[in-house]
Amino acid sequence: MKMIFCTPELPVSNVATALEALSHLGFRVAWRYEDSFACVFGGGNIEIYLRHDERPHPVTLYLKVDDADAFYEDYKQHAELVEPIRSTTWGMREFVIRTVDGHFLRVGHGESKGEDRREAANK
Repeated sequence: MKMIFCTPELPVSNVATALEALSHLGFRVAWRYEDSFACVFGGGNIEIYLRHDERPHPVTLYLKVDDADAFYEDYKQHAELVEPIRSTTWGMREFVIRTVDGHFLRVGHGESKGEDRREAANK
């Protein structure tokens, strides 16, 4: 038995507004169920559910990308920049934006000194 995938579910005040905001960040609609639930796909294995909530609470998602600098140039034009792009002491190149309903997207890629620890966790 093993876990194979995790799809975060974002509470949003308006599904249509959230779909529009995320489309400006390169996400595309996979499906939509009335005004209460939807799913968007990003590149690769990125999948996010959107669920209508009268009082959504902000959450943070970390998106690992192939080139954080390229995403930064695109995203900074379509969302509120919270933290500019920078290299971290833990080996990532990343930035943070705020999007619909106050949700944060932390976007980054590993630098040469960074490490993907999934392989070590599977031993």
